[in-house]
Amino acid sequence: MVNKLTKFLSTTFGRIVFLFISMSIFCLVILTLERFADTREVWSFDCQSDVYRFETTSAEPKEIDEGELFLSLTVEDGQIRLDYYNADKPSDREFISLTGELKELEVGSVSYQLDLAVTDVQFENDNSYLKTYLAKELDEPQANLSIGSQVNVTVKVLEMSMNKNYISIKFTPNSSSWICRLHE
Repeated sequence: MVNKLTKFLSTTFGRIVFLFISMSIFCLVILTLERFADTREVWSFDCQSDVYRFETTSAEPKEIDEGELFLSLTVEDGQIRLDYYNADKPSDREFISLTGELKELEVGSVSYQLDLAVTDVQFENDNSYLKTYLAKELDEPQANLSIGSQVNVTVKVLEMSMNKNYISIKFTPNSSSWICRLHE
C-alpha cells in the first residue's frame, strides 16, 4: 500500500492531487478556526483621559489643565461608531461623533483602517481645545471636523486582555495612545 502511494505521488498527476488535497485541508482548517473565533456582534470600549496643554508664552512654560476627555468606540454589525467628548456639563459639552466601517485590517500589525464620516459635532468655538486635539489625533485639518466630512483613521491594537477587560490602542500617524475598558 505504501509502495503504491509512493509511486503515485512521484508522478506529476500524484503531485497535483497531493497539492490540491493539502490546500483543501489548509482552507478547511482556516475556516474552522474563524468559526470558533470571537463571534460577538458588538464590540465596545471606552476611555478616559486628563488633558493638559503647555503654554510657552511666558519665560517659564505653564501647564494648563483642559479637563477630562472621553473616547468611546463601538462596533456593531460591521458599523463603527467613534465618539469623543469632554467632561463639561451637558449644556457646554463639546463632542464629535463619527460612524463608518472597516476599510482594511492589517493582520500582522493588528491595525484597523477605518473610513468614517462625521455625523454630529459641537465645538465651543473655532479655537476649541477639543477640535485642535482631534485634528492632531485624527491627522485631519480642523475644517474636516464638520458634519458630512470623511475622516480616515488608523487604530493599532497594542495590547488586549479579555480577562482583565482592557485594550490598549494607538492612533497613527500621530501616535496618541489610549488604554480603555472593554465592555462585555
